[in-house]
Amino acid sequence: SRAADNAQSLAQSLLSFSQTSHEKKEHFLLKASLEHIINLLSKTIDRRIAISLDMDSDALIFGNETKLDNAFMNLLINASHAIDGKGTIHIRSRKVELAADDPTVLGFGLKSGEHVAISIQDNGCGISPDLMDHIFEPFFSTKGKGKGTGLGLAEVYATIKRHRGGIDVQSTLKRGTCF
Repeated sequence: SRAADNAQSLAQSLLSFSQTSHEKKEHFLLKASLEHIINLLSKTIDRRIAISLDMDSDALIFGNETKLDNAFMNLLINASHAIDGKGTIHIRSRKVELAADDPTVLGFGLKSGEHVAISIQDNGCGISPDLMDHIFEPFFSTKGKGKGTGLGLAEVYATIKRHRGGIDVQSTLKRGTCF
């Protein structure tokens, strides 16, 4: 039944928050991973939505590829939902060297050194300023009843933090959002 499926999905999402120490981490190519996600997503979203990938390197990432893929997929699905009709989702990655006094290091508690910055930007409806402080909270959702658990962005946030990263969002109503 649908209620059982929803309960199972909710239970799996809740369990994923507690599964931090047993995650298998290894090196993987970010570009191959993102290309695979784009291929899967392009088969399910509105065909009028274009997805572009702009990578300045073949970055090698150390982490749990499945967890990171799920985080990227979640952000891309949210971006596709924010676009009403024809639109664009642009994924960009680049290597960055962060100094110890860099505001990004200080703001996110990152270590100085080489990092990979990944942005996922859409030209959808944007996020209202009064909601911005709540989007990473567990169970917070702007979707209607029965259309989401409100765990998607909370799970993305937890995954990024477990991988010693940081996540930020900028959004303008009617112009789009960038994570």
